[in-house]
Amino acid sequence: MPWWIWVIGGVISLGAEIFIPIEFYLFFLGVAGICTGTLVYFQFLQEPWMQWTTCGVLALVLLLSVRRRLLDYLHANSVERSPEFEGDLVKIIEDIPQGSTGKGEARGTTWGVINESDNTLESGKSYRVARVEGLSLLIEEN
Repeated sequence: MPWWIWVIGGVISLGAEIFIPIEFYLFFLGVAGICTGTLVYFQFLQEPWMQWTTCGVLALVLLLSVRRRLLDYLHANSVERSPEFEGDLVKIIEDIPQGSTGKGEARGTTWGVINESDNTLESGKSYRVARVEGLSLLIEEN
């Protein structure tokens, strides 16, 4: 196959990874295709079977040796750190009976509040957040 077919196929795989992110499988296939095209261009690979074998082996080697480290690196740097609300004050917007949910305001935005105290949380008063579950702040009155 001509060298430019390998390069175009590699670029298409790289582009497809952007639109269909499947954890770098297409990315490494694209890199292998571009590398194979480069080897064909410099006439290191003449026979089609050598080209296909080189592309396949190179893609597998890259997948097995680099992919996991790349994913670990990217996931380690993209860990979302949720702000710690435990101990913060939340101002109750509406009365919340015992064991019910309602709304409260903390850090300039409205949150779901779960009342785990023995009393009704009164509107307009502030209470301490005991813990966070998902997007809800749990209140256990003192």
